[in-house]
Amino acid sequence: MARSRSRQLAAGRLTYIFISGETYWRTRLHQIEADDEHVDQELVPAYHASVPGRKLLWLKISDFDELERDDLLRLLDPANRPGKPVALGNRTNPLIVRLRTRPRVWWVSQGSSFGRATRGGYLWAPLLNKAGRTQNYWQTMRHVRAGDVVLHYADTEIRGWSVAKGEAFPSSRPDPDADQVWSNDGLRVDVAYEGFEVPLKLSDIPSEWRVAEAGAFDKNGGANEGYLFPLSDDFAAKLKGRFPVLEPALAAVNGQLPAGAQLQPLPSELEELHQQLRRKRQVILQGPPGVGKTFAARRYISWLAHGNPERARLTSHLGALPKDGRTVEALAGEVESSGLRVVWDIVQFHPSYTYECFIRGLVAQPVEQGITFEARHKVGGLMTAVAKALSERGSEARAVLVIDEINRGDISKIFGELIYGLEYRDQPVASPYSVDGSSEIVIPSNLDFIGTMNTADRSIALVDYALRRRLFSSTSSLIET
Repeated sequence: MARSRSRQLAAGRLTYIFISGETYWRTRLHQIEADDEHVDQELVPAYHASVPGRKLLWLKISDFDELERDDLLRLLDPANRPGKPVALGNRTNPLIVRLRTRPRVWWVSQGSSFGRATRGGYLWAPLLNKAGRTQNYWQTMRHVRAGDVVLHYADTEIRGWSVAKGEAFPSSRPDPDADQVWSNDGLRVDVAYEGFEVPLKLSDIPSEWRVAEAGAFDKNGGANEGYLFPLSDDFAAKLKGRFPVLEPALAAVNGQLPAGAQLQPLPSELEELHQQLRRKRQVILQGPPGVGKTFAARRYISWLAHGNPERARLTSHLGALPKDGRTVEALAGEVESSGLRVVWDIVQFHPSYTYECFIRGLVAQPVEQGITFEARHKVGGLMTAVAKALSERGSEARAVLVIDEINRGDISKIFGELIYGLEYRDQPVASPYSVDGSSEIVIPSNLDFIGTMNTADRSIALVDYALRRRLFSSTSSLIET
């Protein structure tokens, strides 16, 4: 484990350590060291004093972000068996995990409630039974995300499939005829259901597949008692290969969203933002601190990304590619293969932020003779290039860049010649830096900018009014409600 993670760090791959206990944390991994002499002793707690003859492995970590347990189970996959749940109990050995970047496939066992639930378009599980206890196969409802696929099993057959419209939310019992041994309080997931003309019998699935899968199946391959179980990607791929009728449902195995995963209705409070972006392509959300400017921007992104914003983020797509394969074309292909309709990222401006931080800049590269410098895309330039590549491919995916605290930076200095490109989309402008043999930059029509501006900050006076009026459509009513 240590060698492979060290190689990953050496290759420049962003690597996290997740810590589970009474509290759950995500931390960034910087260094792995087995030699005590190479460890900065000032960073070692006193209770970890060196013991002669005992070998220790030291990890240098930083940036502690507290997470909810359900966030880890929803977002992470065990690297050795993607699709199955991550084990968060006490562990003597580290578990290698990866960010979940595609829809999950679930198995729901429904008895007499099958007809009512599929007609009503929902999954529902109680929080507790009458004895006051819960079950893991009820709690899995918390880990469903928009776009996930559900196979519906009832009366020894797979009757159909559905696509989750969003995450689970608290809901009282939707079915008055359901088993009364459950509590009335539960979790609900709304789904779009599609039945099979000819159901698939459980016996049609090879018993050895079912036994090896476990979870939804017992040791003999029969269906386990329970409700909602995650299926491994390997098992879902086998089903997809054997049963053509499952091809539309299990497109998720290849990282595609299923055909039924359409955008959900836009929340009414985001309608103004949506309309202004369609008209102007760049919008500033302004207001005093704490009114939810950045929250509104991220909620809009979540809507575009079918409730999976982290999966649609540019940095997630970068992390899915090897370091030497992170080309603009490869990134555009990665975005298309995700099946999502948006790629996005977020930056925060500050007084020291420059064109070289945001658009293009020189990066030092070691060579045999010493060091050389080459021009590279930064986040704004990379997002622009990826959006242009998507447009040239005929993709319907849009790109969105959120600029937090936009008034704290010098917009003229940061955007440079791209101020012209903001107003005149799809028109090339010349950059002082040439990347991949071209000095031209084009801001395509499929790239939107959402800025946030704190009206109580004195730095707002630094943003030229004419520049704001000409380039950005401002809205405050959105975040005042």
